[in-house]
Amino acid sequence: MVLAVLAALARSAHPLQYDSLRRAEDMIDSRFTWEARAAYYPSGHEGIGLDENGQCFGYTRFTGECQLGLELKWMFSRAIFAMDIQETTLEERELRIYSYGLEEVLRSTSQFSYGSYLEFRVDPANQLDPRIRLAVRTPESAECSFLLSRVLDPVVLAGMAGIRESAEYPNTWLDLLLSAGMVANSQISVGIAGQWTVPLYGAGLPVAAISLRSRYSLGTGQTHALRFRVTLSTQAQSTWIGFSFSLWGSLS
Repeated sequence: MVLAVLAALARSAHPLQYDSLRRAEDMIDSRFTWEARAAYYPSGHEGIGLDENGQCFGYTRFTGECQLGLELKWMFSRAIFAMDIQETTLEERELRIYSYGLEEVLRSTSQFSYGSYLEFRVDPANQLDPRIRLAVRTPESAECSFLLSRVLDPVVLAGMAGIRESAEYPNTWLDLLLSAGMVANSQISVGIAGQWTVPLYGAGLPVAAISLRSRYSLGTGQTHALRFRVTLSTQAQSTWIGFSFSLWGSLS
């Protein structure tokens, strides 16, 4: 049960969706982009539990979460629409230590999820570029977010605050995110982001995450790029790290 809660919270924590380096793209009237991504989030912990027969055992549990996804995004001068599909495979390996010996338990689950969001630029002329985003993910959640960003060449600062309604208890969460990105040169950009997720109602364990990301443009046309991300997440006494890689392309 503890591991299931960690996996559910991890899914809400590690996809940090807001890209703080995209303000340069807003200078283009319209653009279509796609991104194919893969991510892996290993975690594990030790503890004591009871099996279905009431027998006590100590355990060492390892979980590997693998994600494969594709996102399509249409960007205009005042609005952005995006949709994505994702397959999540969760593999759990558990070594149980009984008084009479060892026992190994293997479990694996797979799930498809679909999501989309619509984002409006409230005042493009404003230095903070305020935005409102409405996002839905099936079957998990729906969220309304408010976003701000500020360009301090060559650094872009960004922040997000959102209210998320989840199908699982606790039902209402507050998501906060702060990020900073910097363009190193014509091909490389780097960024750092921190996210905090806390329940507004009910009893739930908050999640904090920090991620480092980089982007490498292929060629000089800025039409294809490789993206890398490392994310460190923590929840109560548990800490886990994840890695993601994606190929991004653009048609303007």
